[in-house]
Amino acid sequence: PRFVGSEMCIRDRLAEGVNGSPDYAGAGEWFKKASEFGIRDSQYNLAILYARGLGVGQDLMASYAWFAAAAASGDEDAAKKRDEVGARLSADKLQQAKAAAQAWKPKTPDPAANEVAVPAGGWDSTAKQVPAAALSGTKPKPNRS
Repeated sequence: PRFVGSEMCIRDRLAEGVNGSPDYAGAGEWFKKASEFGIRDSQYNLAILYARGLGVGQDLMASYAWFAAAAASGDEDAAKKRDEVGARLSADKLQQAKAAAQAWKPKTPDPAANEVAVPAGGWDSTAKQVPAAALSGTKPKPNRS
């Protein structure tokens, strides 16, 4: 199962850094996972990591391809960056990068990964089984992803 939303939260925390130190290698792994599912912001950020060699080996062809994917989803900044990276590639490497970008298709998340079966008797019947004392003093956590 794929939990794309959870991956986005993890990748953001790693890129921002824990205790003041970004984990570019860890962020790169999670940016890639989200990028493969067509998450435009992750595609852009992964392309930056490849262009600069942060946490991943510098790979301008991969950078071009991920900027192209983000640009295809409407990111105008990614289109500019794609062209900047393309200008740094040889004609042969640029053709290869363009072919890779055109051939790329996003993965489809497994819908079952985010589905929860309704309990027998409905959600209200389940809530009644939790003693009120067990919830005393608890507060919902804010969504930070």
